[in-house]
Amino acid sequence: TNDVVAELKKYADFEIRQDILPWSGLLASVRAGKYDCAITGSIISEERLRVFDFAMPTASAQHYYITRKGDNRIKGIKDLNGLTVGVQA
Repeated sequence: TNDVVAELKKYADFEIRQDILPWSGLLASVRAGKYDCAITGSIISEERLRVFDFAMPTASAQHYYITRKGDNRIKGIKDLNGLTVGVQA
């Protein structure tokens, strides 16, 4: 997100203000009118399509398994069985 803001500042001829808020508040803030739009990696779902319009993607990203240093148990999706996994979407 800081990378996105930095890129925007390079090209925008308007003020950019960054608010840090929890993920759970981002789409709710757009829905409530606090923000006109959100730049997010949100997954498009049927439920979200009933509430929001999605523009064309502005970027693509790769997702990685991130573990504590030295924890080499995860080589693929099958290795997640029995583990507690956090996901940011």
